Amino acid sequence: LVRGGSLSKNIDILRKVIERGLSLERCIIVTDDRHPDDLLREGHLDPAIRKAIKMGIDPVKAIKMVTLIPAQAYRLSRIGGIAPGYYADIVLLKNLESVSICKVFLKGELVADDGKVLIKLQTPQYPAKYLRTINVKKTPTKDDLAIISPEDAEEVAVRVIGVQEGSLITKSLTERLAVKNRRVLPDPSRDILEIVVVERHRKTGNIGKGFVKGFGIKRGALASTIAHDSHNIVAVGADLDSLETAIKEVIRIGGGLVVALRDKVLAELSLPLAGLMSIESIENVVQKLDLLNNKAKELGIKIRNPFMTLSFLALPVIPELKITDKGLFDVILFKRVNVIIQ
Repeated sequence: LVRGGSLSKNIDILRKVIERGLSLERCIIVTDDRHPDDLLREGHLDPAIRKAIKMGIDPVKAIKMVTLIPAQAYRLSRIGGIAPGYYADIVLLKNLESVSICKVFLKGELVADDGKVLIKLQTPQYPAKYLRTINVKKTPTKDDLAIISPEDAEEVAVRVIGVQEGSLITKSLTERLAVKNRRVLPDPSRDILEIVVVERHRKTGNIGKGFVKGFGIKRGALASTIAHDSHNIVAVGADLDSLETAIKEVIRIGGGLVVALRDKVLAELSLPLAGLMSIESIENVVQKLDLLNNKAKELGIKIRNPFMTLSFLALPVIPELKITDKGLFDVILFKRVNVIIQ
Protein backbone atom coordinates (compact mmCIF):
# COMPACT_ATOMS: atom_id res chain seq x y z
CA LEU A 1 0.00 0.00 0.00
CA VAL A 2 1.27 3.46 -0.88
CA ARG A 3 -0.42 6.46 0.72
CA GLY A 4 -1.49 9.83 -0.58
CA GLY A 5 -3.10 11.27 2.52
CA SER A 6 -2.97 14.77 3.97
CA LEU A 7 -0.13 13.79 6.31
CA SER A 8 0.94 10.28 5.29
CA LYS A 9 2.56 10.58 1.87
CA ASN A 10 4.82 7.88 0.42
CA ILE A 11 3.73 7.66 -3.21
CA ASP A 12 7.30 8.57 -4.20
CA ILE A 13 8.28 5.02 -3.26
CA LEU A 14 6.72 3.95 -6.57
CA ARG A 15 9.74 5.50 -8.31
CA LYS A 16 11.89 2.72 -6.86
CA VAL A 17 9.40 0.12 -8.07
CA ILE A 18 9.58 1.57 -11.59
CA GLU A 19 13.39 1.92 -11.57
CA ARG A 20 13.83 -1.71 -10.56
CA GLY A 21 11.37 -2.96 -13.14
CA LEU A 22 9.17 -4.57 -10.51
CA SER A 23 5.54 -5.50 -11.11
CA LEU A 24 2.81 -3.08 -10.06
CA GLU A 25 0.20 -5.85 -9.95
CA ARG A 26 0.26 -5.97 -6.15
CA CYS A 27 0.57 -2.22 -5.54
CA ILE A 28 -2.44 -0.34 -4.19
CA ILE A 29 -2.75 3.44 -3.88
CA VAL A 30 -4.73 4.55 -0.81
CA THR A 31 -5.29 7.86 0.98
CA ASP A 32 -5.22 7.02 4.70
CA ASP A 33 -6.46 10.17 6.55
CA ARG A 34 -7.46 13.00 4.22
CA HIS A 35 -8.52 16.42 5.47
CA PRO A 36 -11.85 17.93 4.32
CA ASP A 37 -10.09 20.93 2.74
CA ASP A 38 -7.85 18.62 0.70
CA LEU A 39 -10.88 16.55 -0.34
CA LEU A 40 -12.79 19.63 -1.46
CA ARG A 41 -9.93 21.40 -3.25
CA GLU A 42 -7.78 18.56 -4.57
CA GLY A 43 -9.94 15.46 -4.55
CA HIS A 44 -9.73 12.02 -2.97
CA LEU A 45 -7.67 9.43 -4.87
CA ASP A 46 -7.44 11.39 -8.12
CA PRO A 47 -4.47 13.60 -7.11
CA ALA A 48 -2.55 10.47 -6.11
CA ILE A 49 -3.30 8.90 -9.50
CA ARG A 50 -2.10 12.05 -11.26
CA LYS A 51 1.15 11.95 -9.32
CA ALA A 52 1.70 8.30 -10.21
CA ILE A 53 1.14 9.09 -13.90
CA LYS A 54 3.64 11.98 -13.73
CA MET A 55 6.20 9.48 -12.44
CA GLY A 56 5.88 7.60 -15.70
CA ILE A 57 3.38 4.93 -14.71
CA ASP A 58 0.97 3.99 -17.48
CA PRO A 59 -2.38 5.72 -16.75
CA VAL A 60 -4.32 2.46 -17.05
CA LYS A 61 -2.00 0.78 -14.53
CA ALA A 62 -2.28 3.76 -12.16
CA ILE A 63 -6.08 3.64 -12.29
CA LYS A 64 -5.95 -0.13 -11.82
CA MET A 65 -4.12 0.47 -8.51
CA VAL A 66 -7.19 2.24 -7.08
CA THR A 67 -9.86 0.02 -8.64
CA LEU A 68 -9.30 -3.60 -9.67
CA ILE A 69 -6.24 -4.46 -7.57
CA PRO A 70 -7.72 -3.34 -4.21
CA ALA A 71 -11.00 -5.09 -5.09
CA GLN A 72 -9.08 -8.30 -5.76
CA ALA A 73 -7.04 -7.89 -2.58
CA TYR A 74 -10.21 -7.74 -0.49
CA ARG A 75 -11.96 -10.42 -2.59
CA LEU A 76 -14.72 -8.06 -3.68
CA SER A 77 -15.71 -9.89 -6.81
CA ARG A 78 -18.33 -7.51 -8.23
CA ILE A 79 -16.51 -4.16 -8.09
CA GLY A 80 -13.24 -2.74 -9.38
CA GLY A 81 -13.84 -3.34 -13.08
CA ILE A 82 -16.36 -3.10 -15.91
CA ALA A 83 -17.68 -6.53 -16.84
CA PRO A 84 -20.89 -8.60 -16.98
CA GLY A 85 -22.18 -9.23 -13.45
CA TYR A 86 -20.26 -6.30 -11.95
CA TYR A 87 -21.96 -3.31 -10.34
CA ALA A 88 -22.15 -0.48 -12.87
CA ASP A 89 -20.10 1.92 -10.72
CA ILE A 90 -18.32 3.88 -13.43
CA VAL A 91 -16.28 7.08 -13.61
CA LEU A 92 -15.93 8.77 -17.01
CA LEU A 93 -12.85 10.96 -17.52
CA LYS A 94 -12.43 13.94 -19.84
CA ASN A 95 -8.75 13.14 -20.11
CA LEU A 96 -6.90 10.00 -19.03
CA GLU A 97 -3.59 11.65 -18.06
CA SER A 98 -5.11 14.52 -16.07
CA VAL A 99 -7.73 12.26 -14.45
CA SER A 100 -10.30 15.00 -14.99
CA ILE A 101 -13.63 13.51 -13.92
CA CYS A 102 -16.61 14.09 -16.21
CA LYS A 103 -19.45 11.83 -15.06
CA VAL A 104 -20.05 9.38 -12.22
CA PHE A 105 -22.46 6.45 -12.37
CA LEU A 106 -23.57 4.48 -9.31
CA LYS A 107 -25.19 1.11 -10.06
CA GLY A 108 -25.93 2.40 -13.54
CA GLU A 109 -27.50 5.70 -12.46
CA LEU A 110 -25.88 9.01 -13.38
CA VAL A 111 -25.28 10.64 -9.98
CA ALA A 112 -22.77 13.39 -10.81
CA ASP A 113 -22.09 15.38 -13.96
CA ASP A 114 -19.28 17.90 -14.42
CA GLY A 115 -18.80 18.37 -10.67
CA LYS A 116 -22.50 18.65 -9.82
CA VAL A 117 -24.40 16.09 -7.74
CA LEU A 118 -27.63 15.10 -9.50
CA ILE A 119 -29.31 13.10 -6.76
CA LYS A 120 -30.77 14.22 -3.45
CA LEU A 121 -28.76 12.95 -0.52
CA GLN A 122 -30.62 11.88 2.59
CA THR A 123 -29.68 13.51 5.90
CA PRO A 124 -28.92 10.69 8.35
CA GLN A 125 -30.58 10.53 11.76
CA TYR A 126 -27.92 9.92 14.40
CA PRO A 127 -28.66 8.08 17.68
CA ALA A 128 -28.44 10.49 20.61
CA LYS A 129 -25.81 8.38 22.37
CA TYR A 130 -23.35 9.07 19.54
CA LEU A 131 -23.85 12.82 19.96
CA ARG A 132 -22.84 12.79 23.64
CA THR A 133 -19.47 11.10 23.87
CA ILE A 134 -17.39 13.44 26.02
CA ASN A 135 -17.32 11.60 29.33
CA VAL A 136 -14.58 13.11 31.50
CA LYS A 137 -14.27 12.72 35.27
CA LYS A 138 -13.79 16.49 35.55
CA THR A 139 -12.74 19.38 33.39
CA PRO A 140 -9.00 19.64 34.09
CA THR A 141 -7.52 22.82 35.49
CA LYS A 142 -4.02 24.09 34.87
CA ASP A 143 -2.99 22.53 38.18
CA ASP A 144 -4.13 19.15 36.83
CA LEU A 145 -2.15 19.74 33.64
CA ALA A 146 1.13 20.82 35.24
CA ILE A 147 4.15 18.51 35.08
CA ILE A 148 5.64 18.36 38.56
CA SER A 149 9.32 17.78 39.26
CA PRO A 150 9.91 15.08 41.91
CA GLU A 151 12.63 17.22 43.44
CA ASP A 152 13.23 20.90 44.05
CA ALA A 153 15.66 21.61 41.19
CA GLU A 154 16.26 24.59 38.91
CA GLU A 155 16.10 22.43 35.79
CA VAL A 156 15.54 18.80 34.80
CA ALA A 157 16.23 16.53 31.84
CA VAL A 158 13.06 15.46 30.04
CA ARG A 159 11.99 13.21 27.19
CA VAL A 160 10.53 15.14 24.25
CA ILE A 161 8.50 13.90 21.29
CA GLY A 162 10.23 15.14 18.15
CA VAL A 163 7.74 15.86 15.35
CA GLN A 164 8.84 15.36 11.74
CA GLU A 165 6.59 17.11 9.23
CA GLY A 166 5.07 14.81 6.64
CA SER A 167 5.82 11.71 8.69
CA LEU A 168 4.00 9.76 11.38
CA ILE A 169 7.33 8.68 12.84
CA THR A 170 8.60 10.82 15.71
CA LYS A 171 11.99 11.09 17.40
CA SER A 172 12.69 10.49 21.07
CA LEU A 173 14.64 13.57 22.13
CA THR A 174 16.24 14.64 25.40
CA GLU A 175 16.13 18.28 26.48
CA ARG A 176 16.66 20.27 29.67
CA LEU A 177 13.85 22.50 30.94
CA ALA A 178 13.55 25.06 33.71
CA VAL A 179 11.59 24.32 36.89
CA LYS A 180 9.60 26.96 38.79
CA ASN A 181 7.75 26.13 42.01
CA ARG A 182 8.43 22.49 41.10
CA ARG A 183 6.53 22.88 37.81
CA VAL A 184 8.52 21.89 34.72
CA LEU A 185 8.01 24.70 32.21
CA PRO A 186 7.67 24.41 28.43
CA ASP A 187 10.05 26.61 26.44
CA PRO A 188 8.37 28.03 23.30
CA SER A 189 11.56 29.95 22.44
CA ARG A 190 13.15 26.54 21.75
CA ASP A 191 9.92 25.13 20.28
CA ILE A 192 9.38 22.85 23.29
CA LEU A 193 5.68 22.73 24.19
CA GLU A 194 3.59 20.77 26.63
CA ILE A 195 1.35 18.02 25.26
CA VAL A 196 -1.42 16.31 27.23
CA VAL A 197 -3.93 13.51 26.63
CA VAL A 198 -7.14 13.59 28.69
CA GLU A 199 -9.18 10.37 28.84
CA ARG A 200 -12.75 11.08 27.66
CA HIS A 201 -14.65 7.78 27.49
CA ARG A 202 -14.90 6.17 30.94
CA LYS A 203 -14.34 8.99 33.46
CA THR A 204 -11.03 7.50 34.60
CA GLY A 205 -9.50 10.92 35.23
CA ASN A 206 -6.32 9.83 33.45
CA ILE A 207 -4.16 12.65 32.07
CA GLY A 208 -0.97 11.81 30.20
CA LYS A 209 1.57 14.64 30.15
CA GLY A 210 4.72 15.27 28.16
CA PHE A 211 6.64 17.64 25.92
CA VAL A 212 6.82 17.93 22.15
CA LYS A 213 9.05 19.74 19.67
CA GLY A 214 8.33 20.71 16.07
CA PHE A 215 5.02 22.61 16.07
CA GLY A 216 6.52 26.08 16.28
CA ILE A 217 3.83 27.50 18.58
CA LYS A 218 5.03 30.65 20.34
CA ARG A 219 1.84 31.23 22.36
CA GLY A 220 -1.58 29.67 22.83
CA ALA A 221 -2.78 26.08 22.47
CA LEU A 222 -4.63 23.61 20.24
CA ALA A 223 -7.00 20.86 21.41
CA SER A 224 -8.70 18.02 19.56
CA THR A 225 -10.87 14.97 20.20
CA ILE A 226 -9.41 13.26 17.14
CA ALA A 227 -6.50 11.31 18.60
CA HIS A 228 -5.75 7.98 16.95
CA ASP A 229 -6.76 5.39 17.85
CA SER A 230 -8.38 5.82 21.27
CA HIS A 231 -9.63 9.31 20.37
CA ASN A 232 -9.17 10.90 23.76
CA ILE A 233 -8.64 14.65 24.08
CA VAL A 234 -5.17 15.66 22.93
CA ALA A 235 -3.84 19.19 23.36
CA VAL A 236 -0.57 21.02 22.79
CA GLY A 237 0.33 24.46 24.05
CA ALA A 238 2.90 27.03 25.07
CA ASP A 239 1.36 27.67 28.50
CA LEU A 240 -1.02 26.07 30.99
CA ASP A 241 -3.66 28.83 30.81
CA SER A 242 -4.10 28.32 27.06
CA LEU A 243 -4.13 24.54 27.44
CA GLU A 244 -6.82 24.77 30.11
CA THR A 245 -8.98 27.03 27.92
CA ALA A 246 -8.63 24.86 24.81
CA ILE A 247 -9.50 21.65 26.67
CA LYS A 248 -12.41 23.26 28.51
CA GLU A 249 -13.90 24.47 25.22
CA VAL A 250 -13.47 21.17 23.39
CA ILE A 251 -15.38 19.50 26.24
CA ARG A 252 -18.10 22.18 26.18
CA ILE A 253 -18.81 21.79 22.45
CA GLY A 254 -19.04 18.01 22.70
CA GLY A 255 -15.82 17.33 20.85
CA GLY A 256 -13.99 18.97 17.98
CA LEU A 257 -11.00 21.19 17.25
CA VAL A 258 -10.11 24.36 19.19
CA VAL A 259 -7.50 27.11 19.04
CA ALA A 260 -7.12 29.19 22.22
CA LEU A 261 -4.91 31.94 23.59
CA ARG A 262 -4.80 32.32 27.37
CA ASP A 263 -8.50 32.68 28.40
CA LYS A 264 -9.89 33.30 24.89
CA VAL A 265 -11.14 30.82 22.27
CA LEU A 266 -9.91 32.04 18.87
CA ALA A 267 -11.57 29.43 16.64
CA GLU A 268 -13.35 26.10 16.88
CA LEU A 269 -14.93 23.35 14.82
CA SER A 270 -17.56 21.26 16.57
CA LEU A 271 -17.46 17.51 15.85
CA PRO A 272 -20.56 16.31 17.70
CA LEU A 273 -20.74 12.83 16.16
CA ALA A 274 -18.55 10.76 18.50
CA GLY A 275 -16.23 13.77 18.80
CA LEU A 276 -14.87 12.74 15.40
CA MET A 277 -17.26 13.88 12.68
CA SER A 278 -19.18 17.00 11.74
CA ILE A 279 -22.84 16.93 10.71
CA GLU A 280 -22.45 20.10 8.62
CA SER A 281 -21.74 20.36 4.89
CA ILE A 282 -18.16 19.94 3.73
CA GLU A 283 -18.19 23.58 2.57
CA ASN A 284 -19.01 24.80 6.10
CA VAL A 285 -16.47 22.45 7.64
CA VAL A 286 -13.71 23.67 5.33
CA GLN A 287 -14.57 27.32 6.07
CA LYS A 288 -14.20 26.69 9.81
CA LEU A 289 -11.10 24.58 9.28
CA ASP A 290 -9.50 27.42 7.32
CA LEU A 291 -10.17 29.79 10.22
CA LEU A 292 -8.68 27.27 12.67
CA ASN A 293 -5.54 26.92 10.57
CA ASN A 294 -5.20 30.68 10.13
CA LYS A 295 -5.52 31.28 13.87
CA ALA A 296 -3.02 28.49 14.51
CA LYS A 297 -0.57 30.24 12.16
CA GLU A 298 -0.99 33.43 14.19
CA LEU A 299 0.23 31.45 17.20
CA GLY A 300 3.41 30.54 15.31
CA ILE A 301 2.49 27.13 13.87
CA LYS A 302 5.00 26.17 11.19
CA ILE A 303 3.63 22.81 10.01
CA ARG A 304 0.95 22.45 7.32
CA ASN A 305 -1.46 20.10 9.12
CA PRO A 306 -1.16 20.87 12.85
CA PHE A 307 -4.36 19.10 13.94
CA MET A 308 -3.66 15.95 11.95
CA THR A 309 -0.08 15.90 13.22
CA LEU A 310 -1.40 16.30 16.76
CA SER A 311 -3.87 13.44 16.32
CA PHE A 312 -1.15 10.93 15.46
CA LEU A 313 1.02 11.77 18.47
CA ALA A 314 -1.38 9.71 20.58
CA LEU A 315 -0.93 6.58 18.43
CA PRO A 316 1.45 4.32 20.40
CA VAL A 317 2.21 1.85 17.62
CA ILE A 318 4.35 4.05 15.37
CA PRO A 319 7.95 4.82 16.48
CA GLU A 320 9.59 6.33 18.34
CA LEU A 321 7.92 8.23 21.18
CA LYS A 322 4.17 8.78 21.59
CA ILE A 323 1.76 9.76 24.37
CA THR A 324 -1.46 8.24 25.74
CA ASP A 325 -3.73 9.09 28.68
CA LYS A 326 -1.33 6.97 30.77
CA GLY A 327 1.77 8.96 29.79
CA LEU A 328 4.67 8.63 27.38
CA PHE A 329 5.16 5.38 25.49
CA ASP A 330 8.47 4.36 23.93
CA VAL A 331 7.47 2.30 20.89
CA ILE A 332 10.99 0.95 20.33
CA LEU A 333 11.31 -0.31 23.92
CA PHE A 334 7.57 -1.10 23.93
CA LYS A 335 6.98 0.28 27.40
CA ARG A 336 5.79 3.37 29.23
CA VAL A 337 8.53 5.82 30.19
CA ASN A 338 8.67 8.83 32.51
CA VAL A 339 8.71 12.39 31.21
CA ILE A 340 11.47 13.37 33.63
CA ILE A 341 14.71 11.47 33.25
CA GLN A 342 16.07 10.59 36.68
